[in-house]
Amino acid sequence: MKTVSLLFTSDEHGHLKGAPSIQRAVEEARRENPTLLLSEGDLFEGSAVSTLLGVEPARELLKTAGYNAIALGNHDFDRGLKVAREWVEGAPCPVLAANIHEEDGSLLRGTQPSKIFDLDGVKIGLIGVTTPDTPNTCPAGATKGITFSDPADAVQQEAARLRSQNVDLVGVMSHLGLAADRTLAAQVGGLDFILGGHSHDTTATPEQVNGALIAHPGCFRHGAGRLDLQVDQGKLVGHTFRQIAITADVPQDPAVTELVKGYENRMKAPLSEEVTELPEDLEHDPDHLGDRCEKLLAQSMVAATGAHIAFINQKFMRTGLTHGLLTRGQLMDALPFDNRVQTIKMKAGDVLRMLAESTRRSDQTSVIYEGPDVNQMHPDAEVTVATTDYLLSGGLGYIQGDLRDKAADFGLVRDAVEKFLRNTRGKLKL
Repeated sequence: MKTVSLLFTSDEHGHLKGAPSIQRAVEEARRENPTLLLSEGDLFEGSAVSTLLGVEPARELLKTAGYNAIALGNHDFDRGLKVAREWVEGAPCPVLAANIHEEDGSLLRGTQPSKIFDLDGVKIGLIGVTTPDTPNTCPAGATKGITFSDPADAVQQEAARLRSQNVDLVGVMSHLGLAADRTLAAQVGGLDFILGGHSHDTTATPEQVNGALIAHPGCFRHGAGRLDLQVDQGKLVGHTFRQIAITADVPQDPAVTELVKGYENRMKAPLSEEVTELPEDLEHDPDHLGDRCEKLLAQSMVAATGAHIAFINQKFMRTGLTHGLLTRGQLMDALPFDNRVQTIKMKAGDVLRMLAESTRRSDQTSVIYEGPDVNQMHPDAEVTVATTDYLLSGGLGYIQGDLRDKAADFGLVRDAVEKFLRNTRGKLKL
Protein backbone atom coordinates (compact mmCIF):
# COMPACT_ATOMS: atom_id res chain seq x y z
CA MET A 1 0.00 0.00 0.00
CA LYS A 2 1.16 3.53 -0.82
CA THR A 3 0.12 6.92 0.53
CA VAL A 4 0.04 10.09 -1.55
CA SER A 5 -0.83 13.61 -0.40
CA LEU A 6 -2.86 16.37 -2.00
CA LEU A 7 -2.34 19.89 -0.59
CA PHE A 8 -4.84 22.37 -1.96
CA THR A 9 -5.99 25.97 -1.69
CA SER A 10 -8.77 27.87 -3.41
CA ASP A 11 -10.26 31.35 -3.76
CA GLU A 12 -7.00 33.00 -2.78
CA HIS A 13 -8.18 36.23 -4.43
CA GLY A 14 -4.69 37.69 -4.35
CA HIS A 15 -4.24 37.35 -0.58
CA LEU A 16 -0.65 36.52 0.34
CA LYS A 17 -0.44 36.69 4.14
CA GLY A 18 -0.99 33.00 4.87
CA ALA A 19 1.24 31.72 2.07
CA PRO A 20 4.52 31.33 4.04
CA SER A 21 2.84 29.16 6.69
CA ILE A 22 0.95 27.10 4.11
CA GLN A 23 4.26 26.47 2.38
CA ARG A 24 5.76 24.93 5.53
CA ALA A 25 2.83 22.52 5.60
CA VAL A 26 3.46 21.72 1.95
CA GLU A 27 7.14 20.97 2.59
CA GLU A 28 6.17 18.76 5.54
CA ALA A 29 3.84 16.74 3.32
CA ARG A 30 6.49 16.48 0.62
CA ARG A 31 8.94 14.99 3.14
CA GLU A 32 6.38 12.41 4.20
CA ASN A 33 4.72 11.37 0.93
CA PRO A 34 4.69 12.00 -2.82
CA THR A 35 2.65 15.24 -2.91
CA LEU A 36 0.72 17.47 -5.30
CA LEU A 37 0.10 21.17 -4.57
CA LEU A 38 -3.07 22.43 -6.27
CA SER A 39 -5.35 25.49 -6.49
CA GLU A 40 -9.03 25.37 -7.39
CA GLY A 41 -9.22 28.88 -8.92
CA ASP A 42 -9.90 32.57 -8.25
CA LEU A 43 -6.23 33.11 -7.57
CA PHE A 44 -5.56 36.73 -8.36
CA GLU A 45 -8.63 38.98 -8.25
CA GLY A 46 -10.25 40.35 -5.11
CA SER A 47 -7.78 42.00 -2.73
CA ALA A 48 -5.68 45.13 -2.33
CA VAL A 49 -2.73 43.14 -3.67
CA SER A 50 -4.36 42.35 -7.00
CA THR A 51 -6.02 45.76 -7.26
CA LEU A 52 -2.64 47.51 -7.04
CA LEU A 53 -0.24 44.96 -8.53
CA GLY A 54 -2.36 42.85 -10.89
CA VAL A 55 -1.60 39.18 -11.54
CA GLU A 56 2.15 39.30 -10.88
CA PRO A 57 2.11 38.39 -7.16
CA ALA A 58 -0.21 35.43 -7.71
CA ARG A 59 1.86 34.15 -10.61
CA GLU A 60 5.18 34.49 -8.79
CA LEU A 61 3.80 32.76 -5.70
CA LEU A 62 2.65 29.81 -7.81
CA LYS A 63 6.19 29.52 -9.12
CA THR A 64 7.94 29.92 -5.75
CA ALA A 65 5.59 27.54 -3.96
CA GLY A 66 5.84 24.92 -6.69
CA TYR A 67 2.17 24.42 -7.56
CA ASN A 68 1.61 21.38 -9.77
CA ALA A 69 -1.69 22.45 -11.35
CA ILE A 70 -4.44 25.06 -11.09
CA ALA A 71 -8.06 25.34 -12.14
CA LEU A 72 -9.69 28.55 -13.35
CA GLY A 73 -12.21 30.48 -11.29
CA ASN A 74 -14.95 32.84 -12.41
CA HIS A 75 -13.09 35.89 -11.04
CA ASP A 76 -10.07 35.00 -13.14
CA PHE A 77 -12.11 36.47 -16.01
CA ASP A 78 -13.14 39.71 -14.25
CA ARG A 79 -10.59 41.82 -16.13
CA GLY A 80 -11.64 40.46 -19.49
CA LEU A 81 -10.56 37.69 -21.79
CA LYS A 82 -7.25 39.34 -22.72
CA VAL A 83 -6.04 39.33 -19.10
CA ALA A 84 -7.41 35.81 -18.56
CA ARG A 85 -5.45 34.58 -21.58
CA GLU A 86 -2.30 36.28 -20.28
CA TRP A 87 -2.86 34.62 -16.91
CA VAL A 88 -3.15 31.19 -18.53
CA GLU A 89 -0.16 31.71 -20.81
CA GLY A 90 2.03 32.98 -17.96
CA ALA A 91 1.08 30.30 -15.43
CA PRO A 92 4.13 28.29 -14.28
CA CYS A 93 2.12 25.06 -14.09
CA PRO A 94 -0.64 23.31 -16.08
CA VAL A 95 -4.04 25.06 -16.17
CA LEU A 96 -6.89 22.52 -16.21
CA ALA A 97 -10.19 23.57 -17.80
CA ALA A 98 -12.29 20.82 -19.36
CA ASN A 99 -15.45 22.88 -19.90
CA ILE A 100 -14.21 26.22 -21.27
CA HIS A 101 -14.22 26.48 -25.06
CA GLU A 102 -13.22 28.82 -27.86
CA GLU A 103 -15.81 29.79 -30.46
CA ASP A 104 -14.70 26.91 -32.71
CA GLY A 105 -15.35 24.39 -29.93
CA SER A 106 -11.73 23.79 -29.01
CA LEU A 107 -10.57 24.18 -25.43
CA LEU A 108 -9.57 27.60 -24.13
CA ARG A 109 -6.12 28.27 -25.56
CA GLY A 110 -3.30 27.30 -23.25
CA THR A 111 -5.40 25.00 -21.07
CA GLN A 112 -5.81 21.25 -21.00
CA PRO A 113 -8.82 19.26 -19.80
CA SER A 114 -6.86 17.00 -17.48
CA LYS A 115 -3.42 15.81 -16.54
CA ILE A 116 -2.02 12.53 -15.27
CA PHE A 117 0.47 12.67 -12.40
CA ASP A 118 2.63 9.70 -11.42
CA LEU A 119 3.30 9.80 -7.68
CA ASP A 120 5.72 7.00 -6.89
CA GLY A 121 3.82 4.65 -9.17
CA VAL A 122 0.34 5.88 -8.23
CA LYS A 123 -1.22 7.38 -11.36
CA ILE A 124 -3.71 10.16 -10.59
CA GLY A 125 -5.79 11.81 -13.30
CA LEU A 126 -7.00 15.32 -12.46
CA ILE A 127 -9.80 17.10 -14.36
CA GLY A 128 -10.44 20.86 -14.09
CA VAL A 129 -13.90 22.48 -14.36
CA THR A 130 -15.20 26.02 -13.83
CA THR A 131 -18.71 27.18 -13.00
CA PRO A 132 -20.76 27.65 -16.19
CA ASP A 133 -22.37 30.66 -14.48
CA THR A 134 -19.12 32.61 -15.04
CA PRO A 135 -20.51 34.84 -17.85
CA ASN A 136 -23.30 35.96 -15.49
CA THR A 137 -20.99 36.71 -12.57
CA CYS A 138 -18.35 38.62 -14.53
CA PRO A 139 -18.63 42.19 -15.85
CA ALA A 140 -20.54 42.36 -19.13
CA GLY A 141 -18.50 41.19 -22.08
CA ALA A 142 -15.64 39.80 -19.98
CA THR A 143 -16.05 36.31 -21.43
CA LYS A 144 -17.13 37.28 -24.94
CA GLY A 145 -15.61 34.81 -27.40
CA ILE A 146 -15.62 31.75 -25.13
CA THR A 147 -18.31 29.42 -23.78
CA PHE A 148 -18.72 27.25 -20.69
CA SER A 149 -20.19 23.78 -21.18
CA ASP A 150 -21.91 21.50 -18.69
CA PRO A 151 -19.33 20.36 -16.10
CA ALA A 152 -20.86 16.90 -15.67
CA ASP A 153 -20.64 16.19 -19.41
CA ALA A 154 -17.03 17.40 -19.51
CA VAL A 155 -16.01 15.35 -16.47
CA GLN A 156 -17.83 12.23 -17.69
CA GLN A 157 -16.03 12.36 -21.02
CA GLU A 158 -12.63 13.14 -19.58
CA ALA A 159 -12.89 10.56 -16.80
CA ALA A 160 -13.57 7.86 -19.39
CA ARG A 161 -10.51 8.96 -21.37
CA LEU A 162 -8.33 8.88 -18.24
CA ARG A 163 -9.52 5.40 -17.29
CA SER A 164 -8.63 4.18 -20.76
CA GLN A 165 -5.06 5.21 -19.89
CA ASN A 166 -5.13 2.99 -16.79
CA VAL A 167 -4.98 5.67 -14.11
CA ASP A 168 -5.44 4.49 -10.54
CA LEU A 169 -7.48 7.44 -9.27
CA VAL A 170 -9.67 10.03 -11.00
CA GLY A 171 -10.18 13.37 -9.25
CA VAL A 172 -11.70 16.73 -10.10
CA MET A 173 -10.32 20.20 -9.45
CA SER A 174 -13.58 22.08 -9.26
CA HIS A 175 -14.53 25.74 -9.14
CA LEU A 176 -18.25 25.00 -9.00
CA GLY A 177 -19.16 25.46 -5.33
CA LEU A 178 -19.93 22.84 -2.69
CA ALA A 179 -23.59 22.29 -3.65
CA ALA A 180 -22.66 21.87 -7.32
CA ASP A 181 -19.85 19.46 -6.39
CA ARG A 182 -22.39 17.24 -4.64
CA THR A 183 -24.51 17.27 -7.80
CA LEU A 184 -21.47 16.52 -9.96
CA ALA A 185 -20.52 13.51 -7.83
CA ALA A 186 -24.09 12.21 -7.98
CA GLN A 187 -24.22 12.57 -11.76
CA VAL A 188 -20.79 11.14 -12.61
CA GLY A 189 -19.99 7.77 -11.10
CA GLY A 190 -16.53 6.43 -10.45
CA LEU A 191 -14.88 9.63 -9.21
CA ASP A 192 -12.50 9.17 -6.29
CA PHE A 193 -12.41 12.76 -5.05
CA ILE A 194 -13.42 16.34 -5.80
CA LEU A 195 -11.28 19.19 -4.50
CA GLY A 196 -13.50 22.25 -4.68
CA GLY A 197 -13.77 26.00 -4.40
CA HIS A 198 -15.95 28.97 -5.43
CA SER A 199 -18.36 28.94 -2.47
CA HIS A 200 -15.62 29.70 0.10
CA ASP A 201 -16.63 26.68 2.18
CA THR A 202 -14.32 24.94 4.64
CA THR A 203 -15.11 21.25 5.10
CA ALA A 204 -13.96 19.84 8.44
CA THR A 205 -14.12 16.34 6.98
CA PRO A 206 -14.70 15.26 3.39
CA GLU A 207 -18.27 14.59 2.35
CA GLN A 208 -18.87 11.32 0.52
CA VAL A 209 -21.29 11.35 -2.39
CA ASN A 210 -21.64 8.41 -4.78
CA GLY A 211 -18.23 7.12 -3.69
CA ALA A 212 -16.41 10.45 -4.18
CA LEU A 213 -14.69 12.37 -1.39
CA ILE A 214 -15.54 16.10 -1.55
CA ALA A 215 -13.30 18.58 0.30
CA HIS A 216 -13.05 22.39 0.29
CA PRO A 217 -10.17 24.39 1.86
CA GLY A 218 -11.78 27.77 2.57
CA CYS A 219 -10.54 31.02 1.08
CA PHE A 220 -8.08 33.93 1.22
CA ARG A 221 -5.17 31.63 2.24
CA HIS A 222 -6.56 31.44 5.75
CA GLY A 223 -5.56 27.80 5.50
CA ALA A 224 -5.28 24.82 3.19
CA GLY A 225 -6.62 21.30 2.89
CA ARG A 226 -4.51 18.16 3.08
CA LEU A 227 -5.98 14.92 1.78
CA ASP A 228 -3.84 11.81 2.21
CA LEU A 229 -4.94 8.88 0.07
CA GLN A 230 -4.06 5.26 0.75
CA VAL A 231 -3.85 3.26 -2.47
CA ASP A 232 -3.44 -0.50 -2.75
CA GLN A 233 -3.12 -2.24 -6.09
CA GLY A 234 -4.56 0.77 -7.90
CA LYS A 235 -7.58 1.17 -5.61
CA LEU A 236 -8.37 3.84 -3.04
CA VAL A 237 -8.63 1.94 0.24
CA GLY A 238 -8.47 4.71 2.83
CA HIS A 239 -7.91 8.38 3.49
CA THR A 240 -7.12 10.95 6.15
CA PHE A 241 -7.91 14.64 5.96
CA ARG A 242 -7.18 17.78 7.90
CA GLN A 243 -7.63 21.48 7.47
CA ILE A 244 -4.38 23.35 8.00
CA ALA A 245 -5.32 26.49 9.91
CA ILE A 246 -2.92 29.44 9.86
CA THR A 247 -2.15 30.77 13.34
CA ALA A 248 0.59 33.00 14.72
CA ASP A 249 2.65 30.06 15.97
CA VAL A 250 2.77 28.20 12.62
CA PRO A 251 6.32 28.32 11.17
CA GLN A 252 6.90 30.13 7.88
CA ASP A 253 8.84 29.20 4.78
CA PRO A 254 11.76 31.64 4.27
CA ALA A 255 11.57 31.87 0.45
CA VAL A 256 7.83 32.53 0.39
CA THR A 257 8.16 34.94 3.33
CA GLU A 258 10.72 36.98 1.39
CA LEU A 259 8.47 37.09 -1.67
CA VAL A 260 5.43 38.21 0.34
CA LYS A 261 7.37 40.87 2.24
CA GLY A 262 8.62 42.30 -1.04
CA TYR A 263 5.09 42.83 -2.28
CA GLU A 264 3.92 44.17 1.08
CA ASN A 265 6.72 46.75 1.04
CA ARG A 266 5.70 47.88 -2.45
CA MET A 267 2.16 48.48 -1.23
CA LYS A 268 2.91 49.94 2.20
CA ALA A 269 2.70 53.65 1.35
CA PRO A 270 -0.57 53.71 -0.66
CA LEU A 271 -2.33 51.29 1.70
CA SER A 272 -1.35 52.76 5.07
CA GLU A 273 -3.24 56.07 4.69
CA GLU A 274 -5.85 56.52 7.43
CA VAL A 275 -9.52 56.68 6.41
CA THR A 276 -11.27 56.88 9.78
CA GLU A 277 -11.44 55.49 13.30
CA LEU A 278 -14.11 52.85 13.93
CA PRO A 279 -15.41 52.65 17.53
CA GLU A 280 -16.47 49.01 17.10
CA ASP A 281 -16.22 46.05 14.76
CA LEU A 282 -18.46 46.00 11.69
CA GLU A 283 -18.75 42.26 11.25
CA HIS A 284 -19.72 40.83 7.89
CA ASP A 285 -21.10 37.44 6.92
CA PRO A 286 -21.14 37.19 3.11
CA ASP A 287 -23.61 34.30 3.30
CA HIS A 288 -26.34 36.41 4.93
CA LEU A 289 -27.94 39.64 3.79
CA GLY A 290 -28.43 42.94 5.54
CA ASP A 291 -25.61 43.21 8.10
CA ARG A 292 -24.10 46.55 9.05
CA CYS A 293 -21.32 46.36 6.48
CA GLU A 294 -23.90 46.05 3.72
CA LYS A 295 -25.90 48.90 5.24
CA LEU A 296 -22.71 50.98 5.20
CA LEU A 297 -22.28 50.14 1.53
CA ALA A 298 -25.85 51.05 0.60
CA GLN A 299 -25.91 54.25 2.65
CA SER A 300 -22.64 55.34 1.07
CA MET A 301 -24.10 54.90 -2.40
CA VAL A 302 -27.25 56.85 -1.51
CA ALA A 303 -25.15 59.64 0.01
CA ALA A 304 -22.91 59.80 -3.07
CA THR A 305 -25.76 59.98 -5.57
CA GLY A 306 -28.85 61.38 -3.86
CA ALA A 307 -30.77 58.32 -5.03
CA HIS A 308 -33.96 57.11 -3.37
CA ILE A 309 -32.76 53.52 -2.94
CA ALA A 310 -29.66 51.37 -3.41
CA PHE A 311 -29.16 47.79 -4.60
CA ILE A 312 -26.03 45.73 -3.98
CA ASN A 313 -25.55 42.05 -4.71
CA GLN A 314 -24.65 39.59 -2.00
CA LYS A 315 -20.89 38.97 -1.58
CA PHE A 316 -20.05 42.32 -3.17
CA MET A 317 -18.29 43.15 0.11
CA ARG A 318 -15.71 40.53 0.98
CA THR A 319 -14.73 41.07 4.63
CA GLY A 320 -15.81 43.00 7.70
CA LEU A 321 -14.09 46.04 9.21
CA THR A 322 -12.43 45.92 12.62
CA HIS A 323 -12.58 48.64 15.28
CA GLY A 324 -9.78 51.16 15.59
CA LEU A 325 -7.78 52.74 12.81
CA LEU A 326 -9.20 51.91 9.38
CA THR A 327 -6.68 52.24 6.57
CA ARG A 328 -7.20 52.46 2.86
CA GLY A 329 -5.64 49.00 2.52
CA GLN A 330 -8.21 47.45 4.86
CA LEU A 331 -11.01 49.14 2.96
CA MET A 332 -9.58 47.90 -0.32
CA ASP A 333 -9.49 44.33 0.99
CA ALA A 334 -13.15 44.64 1.98
CA LEU A 335 -14.08 46.20 -1.38
CA PRO A 336 -11.43 44.95 -3.82
CA PHE A 337 -13.34 45.18 -7.08
CA ASP A 338 -13.25 48.36 -9.14
CA ASN A 339 -16.99 48.51 -9.68
CA ARG A 340 -18.66 51.89 -10.11
CA VAL A 341 -21.67 53.55 -8.51
CA GLN A 342 -24.29 54.35 -11.12
CA THR A 343 -27.89 55.54 -10.98
CA ILE A 344 -30.84 54.92 -13.21
CA LYS A 345 -34.56 55.74 -13.20
CA MET A 346 -36.80 52.75 -12.57
CA LYS A 347 -40.48 52.16 -11.91
CA ALA A 348 -41.42 51.06 -8.41
CA GLY A 349 -43.07 47.97 -9.89
CA ASP A 350 -39.79 46.92 -11.53
CA VAL A 351 -37.98 47.37 -8.22
CA LEU A 352 -40.53 45.12 -6.55
CA ARG A 353 -40.00 42.46 -9.20
CA MET A 354 -36.24 42.53 -8.53
CA LEU A 355 -36.88 42.11 -4.81
CA ALA A 356 -39.25 39.21 -5.45
CA GLU A 357 -36.63 37.53 -7.64
CA SER A 358 -34.03 38.01 -4.92
CA THR A 359 -36.32 36.37 -2.36
CA ARG A 360 -37.01 33.49 -4.74
CA ARG A 361 -33.29 32.80 -5.18
CA SER A 362 -32.28 33.07 -1.49
CA ASP A 363 -28.65 32.32 -2.31
CA GLN A 364 -25.38 34.14 -2.95
CA THR A 365 -26.88 35.82 -6.02
CA SER A 366 -29.44 37.74 -3.96
CA VAL A 367 -29.51 41.53 -3.69
CA ILE A 368 -29.92 43.81 -0.68
CA TYR A 369 -32.02 46.95 -0.64
CA GLU A 370 -31.78 50.23 1.27
CA GLY A 371 -34.43 52.95 1.06
CA PRO A 372 -38.15 53.70 1.42
CA ASP A 373 -40.78 50.98 1.17
CA VAL A 374 -41.59 50.71 -2.53
CA ASN A 375 -44.64 48.61 -1.62
CA GLN A 376 -46.29 51.90 -0.62
CA MET A 377 -45.66 53.46 -4.03
CA HIS A 378 -47.72 53.29 -7.21
CA PRO A 379 -46.16 50.65 -9.52
CA ASP A 380 -45.57 53.31 -12.19
CA ALA A 381 -43.95 55.78 -9.77
CA GLU A 382 -40.43 56.67 -10.84
CA VAL A 383 -37.58 56.20 -8.38
CA THR A 384 -33.86 56.88 -8.71
CA VAL A 385 -31.92 53.69 -8.03
CA ALA A 386 -28.24 53.63 -7.08
CA THR A 387 -26.49 50.37 -7.88
CA THR A 388 -23.31 49.08 -9.47
CA ASP A 389 -22.19 48.94 -13.07
CA TYR A 390 -22.01 45.17 -12.57
CA LEU A 391 -25.75 44.79 -11.91
CA LEU A 392 -26.65 47.37 -14.58
CA SER A 393 -24.62 45.43 -17.13
CA GLY A 394 -26.90 42.43 -16.58
CA GLY A 395 -24.75 40.71 -13.95
CA LEU A 396 -26.68 37.94 -12.12
CA GLY A 397 -29.59 38.49 -14.52
CA TYR A 398 -31.64 40.97 -12.46
CA ILE A 399 -31.66 43.45 -15.34
CA GLN A 400 -32.21 42.37 -18.92
CA GLY A 401 -29.62 43.79 -21.27
CA ASP A 402 -26.93 46.37 -20.52
CA LEU A 403 -28.27 49.65 -19.12
CA ARG A 404 -24.94 51.31 -18.33
CA ASP A 405 -25.17 53.71 -21.27
CA LYS A 406 -28.41 55.07 -19.76
CA ALA A 407 -26.94 55.52 -16.28
CA ALA A 408 -25.29 58.43 -14.49
CA ASP A 409 -21.84 57.55 -13.13
CA PHE A 410 -20.54 58.57 -9.68
CA GLY A 411 -17.12 56.88 -9.55
CA LEU A 412 -15.84 53.82 -7.72
CA VAL A 413 -17.99 52.22 -5.02
CA ARG A 414 -14.92 52.01 -2.80
CA ASP A 415 -14.33 55.76 -3.11
CA ALA A 416 -17.96 56.47 -2.20
CA VAL A 417 -17.60 54.38 0.97
CA GLU A 418 -14.33 56.08 1.89
CA LYS A 419 -15.89 59.53 1.50
CA PHE A 420 -18.93 58.51 3.55
CA LEU A 421 -16.71 57.19 6.36
CA ARG A 422 -14.62 60.35 6.40
CA ASN A 423 -17.73 62.55 6.48
CA THR A 424 -19.39 60.55 9.26
CA ARG A 425 -16.29 60.11 11.42
CA GLY A 426 -17.35 59.81 15.05
CA LYS A 427 -21.08 59.79 14.21
CA LEU A 428 -21.53 56.69 12.05
CA LYS A 429 -24.94 55.08 12.59
CA LEU A 430 -25.89 51.85 10.86
